[in-house]
Amino acid sequence: MRHQDFYGIDHWICPRGTSAIGRIGHKNLILSAPEAVRDGALRFIYGCWQSPKGPDAALHEGRGSFSGIQIDPEKGIFSLVVDRRASEPIFYRQLDDRIYFAPEVKALLAIDPNGGEIDPAALASFLTAGHLFPHQTLHARIRKLPSCHSLDAKGGQWDVKEYWRFIPGSVPGSGSVDEKADELGKLVQESVSASTDDLGTTMTFLSGGLDSRYILACLHRDRRFRNERCHAVTWGEKNNVRGSDPEVAQKVVASLGRVDHKFMPRLSDLFGEWFREVNYYLDGLSELAVFHPHEFQIMKTIREQGFEKVIRGDEAFGYLGRRYSTESAWATIGIRPFHRVRHLPNLLKPEWYNKLDEANREDLAVLDRRFNGLDPTTLKDVIYFSQRVPTYLSQASYYKQIVLDQRNPLLSHELLDFYQTVPNSLRRHKNLFFRAFNRAFPTLGRIPYATSGGLENWGALMSGDTPLHHFMASEFQDSDSGIWDIIRQDRALELFRSLGTPSGERPPHPLARKARSLAREAVDKVFPARVDQMMMRRSQRRLPLPYLLLRILVLKDWHDRFFSGKAGT
Repeated sequence: MRHQDFYGIDHWICPRGTSAIGRIGHKNLILSAPEAVRDGALRFIYGCWQSPKGPDAALHEGRGSFSGIQIDPEKGIFSLVVDRRASEPIFYRQLDDRIYFAPEVKALLAIDPNGGEIDPAALASFLTAGHLFPHQTLHARIRKLPSCHSLDAKGGQWDVKEYWRFIPGSVPGSGSVDEKADELGKLVQESVSASTDDLGTTMTFLSGGLDSRYILACLHRDRRFRNERCHAVTWGEKNNVRGSDPEVAQKVVASLGRVDHKFMPRLSDLFGEWFREVNYYLDGLSELAVFHPHEFQIMKTIREQGFEKVIRGDEAFGYLGRRYSTESAWATIGIRPFHRVRHLPNLLKPEWYNKLDEANREDLAVLDRRFNGLDPTTLKDVIYFSQRVPTYLSQASYYKQIVLDQRNPLLSHELLDFYQTVPNSLRRHKNLFFRAFNRAFPTLGRIPYATSGGLENWGALMSGDTPLHHFMASEFQDSDSGIWDIIRQDRALELFRSLGTPSGERPPHPLARKARSLAREAVDKVFPARVDQMMMRRSQRRLPLPYLLLRILVLKDWHDRFFSGKAGT
């Protein structure tokens, strides 16, 4: 796992020979030595761990971005812990009477290449959502420690426990809306300021949305850096698309001043090579490898330019608006019942379709029981934090962290604790967060937000004379892959070739999409629950065909590499 030459490495072996721990990664994230804590135990941390209760606090009471282990060699007790968003992941498996753990699945496969059969529940999650549930990997015998959880082991027995749960609005709050907005603004400024002490080596991701704009504004206002220039980067397929991230980012930079801003294009010339590299790092855990392989190349360029740290804007301040049912809350986050997604019944081999359908129904039943009793709008925000943040968003951060230290100030413990007091009415569409920003930075708040990401039209790229099209055609025609024991190769090829044809799926014209959006908004004002139900059903069924085919590409590369070994190392 030494992906970069500049990584630090250390290890410790218990004098009794009962345990061994190694750490590898960015040198500033590895403490120089294990820390002695109460009762003779030792603590090993990777990442940033602080505790207001002092060094004897329990691991899970720490704040920051970290994974850690606390071990008592004399008593044969140890605990594994990941932070509230699993930003430094831990995967584990039991082999005979031992537990092995690592930050990447492939490390556990190196210990024992037999990771078990494919997990049908994980495969169903991947095909329908593009990522897995927090505890899953595609290997049935290898699990991931979910965010807000610890694994405690003693005497050959081990147990996974949840130590904290994010339920926004569950704690009584006080103060007027403006007072809450000002308190939130203060916490955001403090959290962003704590994320770096050197602007010269820190790069901020800047899109056309609110989150990154707020972060850059806070860095710009930080009194420590009054005479220094901030650095920001925006990427996209083009930088001249009206209303896109790059265009809006330029307006933000011009308004602030004292910002060096770079635009980096998302190139696709070496799509296959870049995709395989990222999919290797991510172990096939999400679709990110196929949608954003260019971004890893951008991270390399940023590192070569002398930057060591980047700040990103993931948050949990309220995702979209009100929801009226449990299934609608799920659909908003991209969680779909497997049996409702079209194409899948004809795409998978019948025996595998039945396996995946049954496993997915069990997973959704567990999810339903876990959060039973929450109103749909709160459930939406809870699922976003507990399901999407530690899977999709943390994976988006992880592969970039291979070359650059990543910081996520909008998901700090202080901000998450504060949002436990924020009611639904102030979380819908991030109302309180927008109010806090507009009060702190009114000039920036008047700059319109992006209406387009300026990213690729995947359907067009897959059907045109492009590197992506040729790579996918080659992969889908590769009859030697074991993935075709699960997925019907003939049907996958048929769907792939249908793109760009009159019978294939094509995105609607922008004017038609705008007209449809305005009509829906008008009806939504009169019949909001009915519109919510209609959109939920549509979202469950209509998984865009290009997305489904790209997910199959990820699974094929993963299967070839880690099951059959066909793709090499």
